[in-house]
Amino acid sequence: MTDMTLRIIPILMSDEVKSKMHLMLDGNSTYEEIVVYLAKKGIKTNPAALSHYNQSGKRGLYDRLMEEIEYAKRSKSRVLLYETYGAVKMARELNAICYNEFRELNTAAVRNGINNAKIWKGVNQ
Repeated sequence: MTDMTLRIIPILMSDEVKSKMHLMLDGNSTYEEIVVYLAKKGIKTNPAALSHYNQSGKRGLYDRLMEEIEYAKRSKSRVLLYETYGAVKMARELNAICYNEFRELNTAAVRNGINNAKIWKGVNQ
C-alpha cells in the first residue's frame, strides 16, 4: 500500500476505526501496534506509510495531492505522476475534494505535468 493510498483510506474507515487510529497515533502506541489494529479491521498498511500519514495529516488532502504532483514533476517520474493523478480521480469520486479543487489538481497533473513536453525533454522513459 502506498502512502498516497493511505491518505484516502480514512475516508473509507468507519468513524470508530478512524477515531481509534488517531488516538493511537496521538498516544503512546507504536506504529506496529496500529498496523496490527488496522489489520484486524481489514485494512492493510505498514509502519512507514502510517508515519508519513501522521506527519502529513495536519494538512488538507488538496494540499497533499498538489505536493505529490509537484514532487512527481520534479522527479520526472511518469509512473509517479500517473499514480498521483489516479489518487486525484479517486479523491474526487469519493467527494473528498470539490470539483474546483479537482480541476486545479487535474490541470497541474495532466496539462502542466503529463502533457508538458518541457518536463520530459531529455528523459528516457
